Amino acid sequence: MITDNIIVAFEHFHYMKKRKRNGGKGYMASKLDMSKAYDRIKWKFLEQMLIRLGFHINWVRLIMRCVTSVS
Repeated sequence: MITDNIIVAFEHFHYMKKRKRNGGKGYMASKLDMSKAYDRIKWKFLEQMLIRLGFHINWVRLIMRCVTSVS
């Protein structure tokens, strides 16, 4: 569920903060608004962009199966 992203994000930020305090390398996080992305993306455009960016065709197929399916 999309609401689970809040919990996952909190866990990531907690991990990054704890790791930085202990002298570890810094990390970066990005917040994505998934509902807006899913409302506006054209699946064929996404597929073509992944291919043009040089991703392996098997990776592109896997990603497309994940984002175009509800299961």
